[in-house]
Amino acid sequence: IAWGQVGAAQLDRLQAAVAAEGPEVKVRIAMVHHNLHRRGPLAQLTSSLRDGDALAATLVRLGFDAVLHGHTHAPHLAHLGDDPCGVLVLGCGSSTWYRPGHGQWAHFNLLTLDPGGIRAIRSEVWDNDARSFRPARDDLLDVARRTPLAQ
Repeated sequence: IAWGQVGAAQLDRLQAAVAAEGPEVKVRIAMVHHNLHRRGPLAQLTSSLRDGDALAATLVRLGFDAVLHGHTHAPHLAHLGDDPCGVLVLGCGSSTWYRPGHGQWAHFNLLTLDPGGIRAIRSEVWDNDARSFRPARDDLLDVARRTPLAQ
């Protein structure tokens, strides 16, 4: 069993932290282990974030720009709610995974930020021949904004 839970106390602390922010804070990004998107019934039962809906609602209400997650090894991009420019949900997948027979290599995302928010998201993928990471896609911000989160 690999499920998680944020809990009401942590959600309250998150709200208090945002309320205490100074005016210099321009971009809000949360990091959580578990993904917020729905997966198959067995995964939902055994390895989901139990109060993911409450966390998602809190992030939207508090005006977060994005939430970065791990847990699943496959990349995931979406946004919460009806506003494509609202809270982005970004999972880069695994930065150490090596399954070439399945087309899965290590990868990570690079976010470009400015005081107005997230301006670009680019992925890098492991190139085994070159023994280094190389740019893979630079359109991930558009993909996330076109994809509503499956909740």
